[in-house]
Amino acid sequence: MTNINRTLALILTLTLALSILPMNWAGAEESNHVHTRVDPNETIKPFDPEDSVDFEVTFYSETGNHEIHANYSAVDIGGEFNLTNWEITFDKTDFTVYYNEPIKVTITVKTNLTVADKGRYLDLTVWGDVADPNSDDIDTNASSFRAIIAKRDDVKLSVDAEHSMKLVYPRKEVQFNFYVQNIGWASNTITLSARILGPTGPNWTKTVKVIYASLDRVQPLETRVGMVNVSTPESVSPGDYTLQVTARVGSAGRDTLDLIARVAKPDLSVKEIVPLYNPVLDGVQVRIKAVIENEGGYVTNVNVRGDLMGHEGKWIRIPDVTIPCITNYNDSVAILTWTAEKTDKGNFSELWTIRITVDDWGSIDETDEGNNQGTTGIVVRGIEKSSVSFDPTPALMILGIMLVFTAAVVLDVGRKID
Repeated sequence: MTNINRTLALILTLTLALSILPMNWAGAEESNHVHTRVDPNETIKPFDPEDSVDFEVTFYSETGNHEIHANYSAVDIGGEFNLTNWEITFDKTDFTVYYNEPIKVTITVKTNLTVADKGRYLDLTVWGDVADPNSDDIDTNASSFRAIIAKRDDVKLSVDAEHSMKLVYPRKEVQFNFYVQNIGWASNTITLSARILGPTGPNWTKTVKVIYASLDRVQPLETRVGMVNVSTPESVSPGDYTLQVTARVGSAGRDTLDLIARVAKPDLSVKEIVPLYNPVLDGVQVRIKAVIENEGGYVTNVNVRGDLMGHEGKWIRIPDVTIPCITNYNDSVAILTWTAEKTDKGNFSELWTIRITVDDWGSIDETDEGNNQGTTGIVVRGIEKSSVSFDPTPALMILGIMLVFTAAVVLDVGRKID
């Protein structure tokens, strides 16, 4: 083996030897960490304040052995920012964490609060102080927990603000969505019901439908979506109605949520005008059908006015008609009458304009007050007299002669038979 080959072999051997030595021996910077680790499903726990709740944190080391002192900070949320109402204990506080040998620590939380303080909670942060002389070079991370005061069976309803109010209609279901959360400390079945409150009106029982009225096996702090479909009865006055949703769990857990089911103001318009005869003869009474549309809430005593204008350019008012009621988002028909009048003597036909106005008095509060009128046309035809006179005398004379001749023929035939 030549000297060059020996040198290369020595370099290769040294390189391999260095590669299997500890990194810190080779001059690399040591990564000093003492970690805390928790089960993410166990960081938030509701509990009965008459009992206690336990949290578990695991300490482990990536580099050698370290002396640890378990430490924490806590904040009482929902009350005073102090710990006078809470007691926090560790099953161990000073211990050694060996390399690659995790150690578990249990933290127990108690409180002197009661279920009347349900929803109040304690935020707890746990970490380890390293007692090594060179602890400044060793990093520790922290883990956080939350202990929430709750009954065994409890439930909470909530909704996003933008979904708390919706317009509702007859014959058309509108869906309200909301959140249902089990804030008890046991798995439960949650039942839902809903009803309409608010202004006096027809019973909405048959038009309010809860989808999935029973939510089964809802875990502690699990949130699901509740759904209620709402349509209105035919005759419901405009206004805001309270859709009250109730959630029940166990024998005592209960919560309610008020949503707004809004029935819009009425919005009346003239949908169609149809004269039942068109054209019509002068002097003949004609019925005019006016279809009134309501794009809103239930309304009563709807006045319908009719006016007509011929070639003279003057409006003639005909008797009004009152519609007793129009249900929400529905149509109704008014029948008006007019005796046709031909005022244009110079022409055989005359075009008249029919104008129908709904709520002419303006007594109904509507969404849009500017769409209450409609027009159409009707043709009136005159009855022309003939210029040729007719004298019935010659016709009667001819008729008499024919009768005499017929009688004579009958008598002659009778004699021959005899």
